[in-house]
Amino acid sequence: MQALSICLAICLLSQPAGAPDPAAQEDRAPLFTRQTAFAIPFHIQSPTDDAQMPVEVEMYYTDDAGDNWRLYSKAPPAQGSFVFHAPHDGEFWFLLRTRDQSGRLRPEGPPSPELTVVVDKTMPQHEGRAWSGSSGKSH
Repeated sequence: MQALSICLAICLLSQPAGAPDPAAQEDRAPLFTRQTAFAIPFHIQSPTDDAQMPVEVEMYYTDDAGDNWRLYSKAPPAQGSFVFHAPHDGEFWFLLRTRDQSGRLRPEGPPSPELTVVVDKTMPQHEGRAWSGSSGKSH
């Protein structure tokens, strides 16, 4: 029995169409953005067993390091992406599950993040000091 695999990638809404290569996300390093809305594309590989053919994709997220996972949205497999609107700054973990024709969610088991995005709208702050040396030149 072949398990369904779901590829996640992130594409910021201000960027042109197209997403980075999902294979580049293999190390699961967090992605950082100042934007509160972004697309999360997905691609579903067809299973060899028709009974496992997904009829729905569900996206879950957590903003508390996995203590509470929330269902964010559902979509048909052909939709190909979700648009997430972050309710606040912070670190968000995402996972997708598919629902097959018999109602079973896959992958089974406890939630495990597939994508991490850190939203930080705070603009960088720069501080500097100027002083005059004995020659009167600023440093």
